[in-house]
Amino acid sequence: MGINKDRDFSAKKSMIATMEDEKYKEYSEHDKALHDALIEEVNNNGYYIQYEFQLSWLDKEDFLIVDDIIMKYSVQFERKKTRYGLIHYLGKRGNFYATDFLLEQFNKPNDYAIGTEWNTSRRGVCSSALESIRDKSRVDEYIKTINNADTRDDSFFFILLLGELRVEKAIPLFVEILSDDNSDYELKSYAIKALSYFKKKMDIKPIVEPFLCSEYEVLRERARRALK
Repeated sequence: MGINKDRDFSAKKSMIATMEDEKYKEYSEHDKALHDALIEEVNNNGYYIQYEFQLSWLDKEDFLIVDDIIMKYSVQFERKKTRYGLIHYLGKRGNFYATDFLLEQFNKPNDYAIGTEWNTSRRGVCSSALESIRDKSRVDEYIKTINNADTRDDSFFFILLLGELRVEKAIPLFVEILSDDNSDYELKSYAIKALSYFKKKMDIKPIVEPFLCSEYEVLRERARRALK
C-alpha cells in the first residue's frame, strides 16, 4: 500500500481518526510536540499524513526515507504504547534497514511488568518486528541472543524465526531447550514449532512426542501439530 502521498486524501473522517484524536488529548505536552514534529518531518519528505497510525502503511518504497524518521522519534516518546507502536511499524518483510536498530533496542533491559502482555514490552515488540522482517544475514546474532542467559527468556520470536528460515545449525539449540528441565514451557513451545519446519529432513518424533503428555496444554497442542 505505502504511506499516503496524495494531498487530496484525508484520514480525518475515519473511525480510527476519532480514537487518535482522543489519544492525542491525553499526551503530555512533550509528546504532543514530538507527535507534531514527527508528522511534519514525514510530510516534508513528500508524504501527506495526519496521524501516527498512517505510518503502519509503511512499504518497501518508504523504507529508506521513513525508517530513519520512525527510529529517531520512537525512542523519544514518554508514552510507552506510542513508543513501541512506532517501533512495531518497522516490522515489514524485507525491511533490513531497521534490523540494527531493532537488535540494539532489544538488547536493552526489558520493561515487562507482571500483569501485562509480554508482546507489548520492549523485547516483545522488537523481536516480533525482527521475526516479520526475516533478515537472514543476522542468524548468528539470533542464535547468540537465545544462548545468552540475559536474553534467553525473551527469545521466543528468535527461536521461531530460525525455524522459519530453516537454519539447520540451530537445531541442536532447539533440542537443548526441549531437553532442559529448567527451560520455560513457553520457550519450549516455540522450540517445538521451530523444529516442525525440519520434519521433512529429520525425524522429530522422538524429540517432540513426549510433549503430547505434557501438563501444559500449549505444549501438547504444539506437539500434536508438529507431528501431523
